[in-house]
Order: sequence, then structure tokens, then C-alpha cells
Amino acid sequence: MKRCANADIVPERKEMNVRFHQNYNPDGTPETYHQTVNRLLEEKKIVKHNFKPKSALVDEFILDVNSECFEENGGYEFAKKFYEEAYRYAIKEAGSEDYIMSAVLHADERHVALSEKYGHDVYHYHLHVLYR
Repeated sequence: MKRCANADIVPERKEMNVRFHQNYNPDGTPETYHQTVNRLLEEKKIVKHNFKPKSALVDEFILDVNSECFEENGGYEFAKKFYEEAYRYAIKEAGSEDYIMSAVLHADERHVALSEKYGHDVYHYHLHVLYR
């Protein structure tokens, strides 16, 4: 399957993405999603005996706010504080931080229409959360 590239991503801003959560192996390397799911199964935090054959073991939600809100309230710094609080909401939604696989604030996607409106680069800040 071919992955679609987002032409609005600004690679130089990738380091501005904020990782609120990452699981690690005992040796300190980041766990893959597959490793995290297997660990959660072993720890019996996920029980799949009642799952239908095509059931998802992992889910994702994206927390997104109108980009203009961030532009008018401090941009990147405001977005970091806002999504840090949103991450606390995500933990409650998932049931526990134990069930969070990944939580990343994306700060590297340029919002074309707002950039044109304001006459300078405006970014589309949003939070991706993967959880079991």
C-alpha cells in the first residue's frame, strides 16, 4: 500500500513535535506499537478472548482545534500548553496512562489558507493519541 505524503509538512519543524508519551523496552529503546500490544496482552491489560476476528486492539483519536485559535493566542507556546492539558484528558479517556501507546503533538504542518490570510506561516497544531 502506498502512503500518501502531506505536502504541507515542513520537515525542518519535525523536532518541534512534542511527544507526551512513548513506551520503552527494558534496554531503553522505544517500543514499536506491535511490541506494546504484545506486552499489554502478556500483562493482561488487553484481553482478546471476546474480540471478533477483525476487531481492533488499538484505537486512535485526534484532538484538533481551529488553527486560528492558536494563532491568536500565542501560536506554538500556547499550543504546547493546550495540548499538554488535552493529553491529561486523553489519559482519562483511555482509562489509564498504562493504555496509551503514543501521544504526539504535531507542530510541523503548515496551514495554507491561514498562512495566506495572515501573510506569514501559520501551523496546524493537533494531537494524535494511540491507545488500547
